[in-house]
Amino acid sequence: MMKIAFRKKCHTIYSRIICFWTFGKYSHSELVFSDGKSFSADESDGGTRWKDSIMDPDEWDFIDIPCNKTQEKDIRKFCEGEDGLRYDMIGIGFSFLPIPIGWQTAEKWFCSEICVAALQQIGYLVGYTPARISPNKLYKILKNERRFRIKSLPLTAAMLTLAFLLLGSASTFAHDCGCLENPSRYKRELQQKLDMARENAELLSNLLASMPATEPTDTREDVLEEYRYWSDRWESLIIEINKSEREW
Repeated sequence: MMKIAFRKKCHTIYSRIICFWTFGKYSHSELVFSDGKSFSADESDGGTRWKDSIMDPDEWDFIDIPCNKTQEKDIRKFCEGEDGLRYDMIGIGFSFLPIPIGWQTAEKWFCSEICVAALQQIGYLVGYTPARISPNKLYKILKNERRFRIKSLPLTAAMLTLAFLLLGSASTFAHDCGCLENPSRYKRELQQKLDMARENAELLSNLLASMPATEPTDTREDVLEEYRYWSDRWESLIIEINKSEREW
């Protein structure tokens, strides 16, 4: 079975910077195929490359990727096409900024970016922008570790507001299956989702700006994670709306 490996030991200054910058213990990620070969983009190797190495569990954590042999073949084909490209050092820096920016360079990759892009070839992690996914964020997405440690009144109020927004839109989401039969209705519901994503992103952005410097780091991290989720959602809906306008 395919896996994604996450390096949890920092051997270089660069890897320590990655861990510090992305608020986590993982500095690197690798696609590990069923034959033991791994593929990723590594700063120490200058870019994308294949490796045939044994990974020590003391240094790496692993997450299984559910895919069949045909899907694994599709992922391998994509990786072979991207082999030998340069490392995107600027891109990894932009991947964690608390604003909807992903530094995408066609001829460069960083580790978690190439992992997400490869998995999207089989329809996995669709909706995420690869250039905005750091190794630590990728681990959290795959492990579904969206933790909410509410430790302040402003944060509590923000989360309650988000809950009401989600409940108010539940009836809209429930009709997704039939919306393709009515283009006008489909576009209207997409716009409603877009408005909700924008409102949530703006709400969390304002909350981040108003949080005091004494706010615990883990609380700030949770708010940042939620903000990035709604920013990604906003971006994907804009793409979907533009696509629907071209088709109809």
